[in-house]
Amino acid sequence: MLVSVLMPVKDAADTVHRAVDSILQQTYPDFELIIVDDHSTDTTVAKLSAVADTRIKLLHNRGSGIAAALNTGLAQARGRFIARMDADDYALPQRLARQLHYALAHPEIGVVSCRVQHLSRHPKQQGYAHYIARINTILSPQEHYTSRFIDAPLAHPTAFFRASLAAAYGGYSTACLPEDFELWLRWLENGVRFAKLPEVLLHWADPPGRASRTHAHYREENFYRVKAGYFKRWWQQHHRQRQLWVWGYGKAVFAKVAPLLAAGVPVAGYIDLQERPGSSRQVRHYTFVRAGDHHFYLVYIGDREGKTAIADFFAQRAMQAGADYLFMA
Repeated sequence: MLVSVLMPVKDAADTVHRAVDSILQQTYPDFELIIVDDHSTDTTVAKLSAVADTRIKLLHNRGSGIAAALNTGLAQARGRFIARMDADDYALPQRLARQLHYALAHPEIGVVSCRVQHLSRHPKQQGYAHYIARINTILSPQEHYTSRFIDAPLAHPTAFFRASLAAAYGGYSTACLPEDFELWLRWLENGVRFAKLPEVLLHWADPPGRASRTHAHYREENFYRVKAGYFKRWWQQHHRQRQLWVWGYGKAVFAKVAPLLAAGVPVAGYIDLQERPGSSRQVRHYTFVRAGDHHFYLVYIGDREGKTAIADFFAQRAMQAGADYLFMA
């Protein structure tokens, strides 16, 4: 068997039938669908038990969270490839066929994802819509690598990866952190290459109560704590002799930088629109940044217009992502 589809579920009675049906209707039929129920309290299990398809394997977890449920499924998977799926999303019929074809044709790629369509149009979810618009532009292995510290560069339920990666580099962490983001950073650190198909092959649901908005594991400080650990190791290996400057200034930036300082990464100073001579921190005007100055810049500016302007600033000076700067927000 080539493909195991891994779907954790919890209290998903309203959506799970549609999600499961979208997998069962795939044009590539030779797969197993491993559904791990994480102690649902609604009618999810009853609905799943009523589906008559021998490709479904229903497992039960004790309610210890999505990471533990995913690891339970990984341990039972028989496929050479793992395809992720969530219980409130919809996979287009060609999804598995397209991802499998690409993975078989590109043995150098460890993780294959795809573009997604955002299902929600609620005004409060527009932040997620902007996130999806951004990750839909990340296609090549290099783009995944250089954008890895901003946020997860792919939608988790679109992931299609070689099962051997979990065996070699570990599965999902059950610590208090964003489990998919940490997994991608760990695999990228170990040289795993990521690619994204240009087709939209998944409709990604965005309910107001999604875990990434409500669960403690996905608090902003946990993202920056994970980033700090992986950045520190990369910095020490590749750039430790250079001065490190943070582009950004203010309480929000200082809070994001704090885990980096706590990890022992030295910051020479901050780049801002003004020099702030009375500041206790060393601050330089952005014109301080010059190509070939042997400094390295971490950009903590979060707003989209600011990030675009800074990216243009670097491009005009032929400064390269990964070699001269990285975005961290």
